[in-house]
Amino acid sequence: TTLNDVLQKRLSSAWATLPEILFTGVYLAACYALAGVAYRLFFVLLGLPVIYIFAGGRGYVSRLISAKPAVWLAGYSLEIFMFHSFILYHYPVNPADGWYFVKFGAIVLAAAIGFRLFTDGIAAVWRRYSGDVAAL
Repeated sequence: TTLNDVLQKRLSSAWATLPEILFTGVYLAACYALAGVAYRLFFVLLGLPVIYIFAGGRGYVSRLISAKPAVWLAGYSLEIFMFHSFILYHYPVNPADGWYFVKFGAIVLAAAIGFRLFTDGIAAVWRRYSGDVAAL
């Protein structure tokens, strides 16, 4: 039997979670060990098994990242990616502050949501007043 046959069978959620955790752990360990150029070269190759395992969606971890709050947060991933580095530069890590990461996450999320609301507002105004652009 192939790996695909094994994954397509009905596994219990506990048994389906095991490969999710195993492949993710191997991926993170390989990323840590292959720092630099080697990591960039093998990034996709190392990530394929992780993506394949999670695509089955049978484990607890898959269900957790498929929950509505996680999917909602994924909708803001571009904005979070754009703002986190800028905010980190202006709000450097403070190891003495136990709440630093909570504060940092809240600031980044607020900036991402604010930016999305701002750009959605501009897009709505543009759509309303632009008329039929194709006819021009």
